[in-house]
Amino acid sequence: MNAQAQQAVVRYLVDAITTRLENVDLPADPITEDSRFEDLGLDSINLVELALLVERELHVVVTDAQLADWGTVGAAGEHIAGSVTDSSTLPQVAHRGGGS
Repeated sequence: MNAQAQQAVVRYLVDAITTRLENVDLPADPITEDSRFEDLGLDSINLVELALLVERELHVVVTDAQLADWGTVGAAGEHIAGSVTDSSTLPQVAHRGGGS
């Protein structure tokens, strides 16, 4: 894993949390690597949704319990990036998070 891969996964997670999870009332502050899932208002259902997105799109199996244990967007990004076995998913992640 490298820092670029981790940043791509973090951008993916931020994008997923802000645009793709349902029934999330996010705080006004921007989401950063230090943002805690709990502080973002993500409940267990949201974490299951996020875990399923990661599995489907990044081909990395994670559970809602793992996301909760990791606690922050950055810690989750680090663990997930370290488990990516198909590096071809990373450019897609970086592109999605890049907004173009």
